[in-house]
Amino acid sequence: MQESGLTKKKPPRVGNITAFFMILIAFVLDLVQFLFVWIPGVDVVVGYLAAFFALCGFGVWFAVLRVNYFSGKRSGAKVLSLFTGTAVELIPIIDALPAITAGVIGIIVSSRSEDALESKTVALSRKPSKTQRVQKVQESRATTAANDNHLEEERLTA
Repeated sequence: MQESGLTKKKPPRVGNITAFFMILIAFVLDLVQFLFVWIPGVDVVVGYLAAFFALCGFGVWFAVLRVNYFSGKRSGAKVLSLFTGTAVELIPIIDALPAITAGVIGIIVSSRSEDALESKTVALSRKPSKTQRVQKVQESRATTAANDNHLEEERLTA
């Protein structure tokens, strides 16, 4: 992916607009849980339903965006965000904390740092080795010398 000598930067799997809407939806789910936590009995049902829909919905959404929880250089951070957020959401009263939002933000940050590491690795792997650079300089010098000899011959014959 080189254009005019510059390396084209690969966009992150989770773009800014997508990240905004993911965080917004997670916040709304957390807000619903917070509002219902004060109603005994209802809080448990609403909390479990919100956690279930969040886990399924964001799981599918991240899968569509090619963000896998269990692979990549930051898989530990993604799994920790996933399981911590889910565990907090399953404990009554504590589920009033914005754990869904924190989990989604953690996974987004982890996937973006993976993307940044990958783009640096790709950029480094495209850098020519010292031997390749020396060969290129030698070829350039040989071409220049051949052109100079050709010009010298033309000048002498003219």
